[in-house]
Amino acid sequence: MPKYKIGDVVRTRGGETFTISFVDPSKPKNCYHVTGVRGGRYICGDHDIVAAKHQPSSSLSTEASGLVDELNIAHEMWLENKGVSYEDYSAKEKPIWDRLQAIDEELRPQGMVPGRLLRWGAADGEAVYLLVSIGHTTCDLKHIEYMDGYCSPAVTLSGKALREIVEHNLRYADSLASYLAN
Repeated sequence: MPKYKIGDVVRTRGGETFTISFVDPSKPKNCYHVTGVRGGRYICGDHDIVAAKHQPSSSLSTEASGLVDELNIAHEMWLENKGVSYEDYSAKEKPIWDRLQAIDEELRPQGMVPGRLLRWGAADGEAVYLLVSIGHTTCDLKHIEYMDGYCSPAVTLSGKALREIVEHNLRYADSLASYLAN
């Protein structure tokens, strides 16, 4: 079980400070993807981390992040044809998506909080992200590799988006959901 979780701020032996953006289960034990001033990278092994500040997170956002990891791994296995048929992938994907949507609905009244889903139109589909953390000027997002795996130009490759853009996206989605509910 990894010692650190998403959102924790860690300092390495070299004195650099990073925020854990996700724990990668496909990498060796306790391998963390971190983002810092110079972008993202991996830290593998707890011995490289000398200090940490644990950030409180809701159980819903933690659950959503784990579901996204599970979905992305299943998607990668299906794309790489590693013994996962489209039918198997679809059967696994549907309950995960249903739960992610339910978490988003449950968090909607709280506004912009970690665990919310963000969607941007792209080509013939959409780019979908999970809001992981909220900073003063930027937010950390986790890309959800779904179907074609589209990405949004509003989000950097390291998963950063301007806070103002994230706020606008969620306000639009919440207004539309409210309108459609009436």
